[in-house]
Amino acid sequence: MAKKNFSAQSEEKITFGKLISDLRIKKGLSLRKFANAVGLPPSNMTYMENGASIPTAEVYTKMLCVLNPEPEDKVKMDKLFCQVRKIPTPDVCQVILNNYELGERITKIGNAILTTEQLKLVEELFESFNNT
Repeated sequence: MAKKNFSAQSEEKITFGKLISDLRIKKGLSLRKFANAVGLPPSNMTYMENGASIPTAEVYTKMLCVLNPEPEDKVKMDKLFCQVRKIPTPDVCQVILNNYELGERITKIGNAILTTEQLKLVEELFESFNNT
């Protein structure tokens, strides 16, 4: 069996793996039970926790369901998942799939980086949807 190339690890992968490991332990789950709960062999989970690999969107969703992280931990997990995978989180993808026109409008932003004021306006807009 070929050895994993741990030199290809990024800081984000290592941080992500450590966070997953810490949350799993905090939840009282052994690596084997956690891996089984998300449908992976324990060896694959070891690679993830060591920062050698990152979960697919499907596995990531299952991990979130099993770990049920606190909101601040979920934000950390989501940010790291996006940085390493270079894709939005599965819940964001689902929102865009459910509201295809939203995705079209988001692409109009292009490569611009929104200012703090612009992000606040977007947040206020999104919060208004909860009041309707």
